[in-house]
Amino acid sequence: MKKRIMLFFMLVFFSIASVYAEYDDDITFSVGKFELRLGWGLSYYPESIDKNETILPLLLCVEKYYNQLKQINRSFNVELSSSKTAPGSCELIVWERDIDNYRSYNCKTEEECVSVLVNLVSKLVPVAKPGENNDELTMYLVIKKRKFENEQDWRAEGEFRRHGMSYNITADNYFYALYFSLEEAGKMVQKNPDSKVQKIICTKENINYLNIDWNTVIGY
Repeated sequence: MKKRIMLFFMLVFFSIASVYAEYDDDITFSVGKFELRLGWGLSYYPESIDKNETILPLLLCVEKYYNQLKQINRSFNVELSSSKTAPGSCELIVWERDIDNYRSYNCKTEEECVSVLVNLVSKLVPVAKPGENNDELTMYLVIKKRKFENEQDWRAEGEFRRHGMSYNITADNYFYALYFSLEEAGKMVQKNPDSKVQKIICTKENINYLNIDWNTVIGY
């Protein structure tokens, strides 16, 4: 009986822990003067966001307008969560920090929320070309091997960072940072001579390459 009770509490604990880990899934795009912080606050287990499939259109949009976005001084806090008024739907809250502009959208799916953000980013660009859609994403991964077990003096966050992925110290003894720009990645390598850049090309079929988690191993 005691074993059953203990097993029950262990299952409850791990269920709560897994939900919490997914609930706190923060993504940041920081390109020059432009910044968009996205809090992925859905309380269920979102498999699609783990594989980066849902946010791929937003990644492609930022890459597409990278040079223009660098010059746009706008900062957004975005929160995606379960809708309180429409169960089974999503609510997207967009707050532009500098001018205190608050907007709310009710969407049916995560993908629809991301499409709203893609539209928002595209409209910021003076000369947008909505007809030109790139389906291949190129990013630059800066990696550095830890010298000591408790080394925490190198926090490379990059231009695209995600909670628990691209800026945390991982179990395979590497630091990671992700960039849209080879030039920006090169600046990080210049500051850290014992690091290096690895080019990653992603499509819808292999976007999970960016799923750098606690068990990722990349040859150094």
